[in-house]
Amino acid sequence: MWYIIVTVSVVGFGDVYPETFLGRGISVVAVVIGNILIALMVVSLTFTSEFSPQERKAYELINQDFSHYQLNVKAIKFIQSALRYRVYMKKTLKPSALKQ
Repeated sequence: MWYIIVTVSVVGFGDVYPETFLGRGISVVAVVIGNILIALMVVSLTFTSEFSPQERKAYELINQDFSHYQLNVKAIKFIQSALRYRVYMKKTLKPSALKQ
């Protein structure tokens, strides 16, 4: 356990470390409190970044509208391509080739 705390508190180098029992106790308490504070910050950021039910519903509606818009754009491009192909085929094929 002591090696874990030393690794966390001095980044594993060990060039500066507490030598007395009081110093070691203070460093252990500091490491534990620091880890608790970091955990509390992570939890609070996670909690504040979550959607409320109303925000989630609005987000899903926006995504649904955007996907419908993308589908419409793809359909328009497909229809345009089909019409261009038809015009191209009418221009390139000779009338005699169409009768056969």
